[in-house]
Order: sequence, then C-alpha cells, then structure tokens
Amino acid sequence: MKPTSKKFIAVTLVLLAAYFASIGWGVYRITSSEVFPLSKKMLAEYLASRKSPDALEPYQLRWWSSWNFRTRSAGSVAEFQLCTPAMRCYLIKAWTVNGKWVVTEVIARQ
Repeated sequence: MKPTSKKFIAVTLVLLAAYFASIGWGVYRITSSEVFPLSKKMLAEYLASRKSPDALEPYQLRWWSSWNFRTRSAGSVAEFQLCTPAMRCYLIKAWTVNGKWVVTEVIARQ
C-alpha cells in the first residue's frame, strides 16, 4: 500500500469516527433531556385521543433521521422523530416557555 493510500484511509476513518461520535453525543443529549420523556408521554396522549393503535406502542428515537436540539438560556428548541417498532414515525416539535418544555406539534411521518 502506498503512503498516500494509508493517509487517505486514516483521514477517512478519523472523519467517520468524528461523525458517529457527534451523532452519539446528540442522541445522548436528546434522550437524557427533560423533553424526551415529556415527548413520549404527549405522543401517547395525542394518539390515544385519536384512538390510534400506536398509542400503546413503545416509542424510540429515530437516530438516523434529521433532528434539531438546542438548549439556550433564552430559549430551547427540539425537533426529532419518535417511532414505533413497526417504524411508524411522528415528528415532535417542542420549545421552552418560561423555562419549561412544551410540545407544540406532533406530525405523522411516512
């Protein structure tokens, strides 16, 4: 193997490791925040009010979808997808109002 090939492989592996580490860190921040259990509860209530069979399903964060999670002192924002085991997903939108998380929208996804 040429030295340039080794450098290319090393750089690629470092970039991949950084990418997966950033995803892992983001997922950890979302799942350990106050908004995550609140979102699961609000999604179950939302679906129960519509008599959806998904209301009784366990929900998991969809790791490989786009998500947005920012915490600031002036206001925090969260957008992520929760999915059932059958991969029926719901986009959750939430932000903080007076320091408390509020789920503002639940949108069914395909």
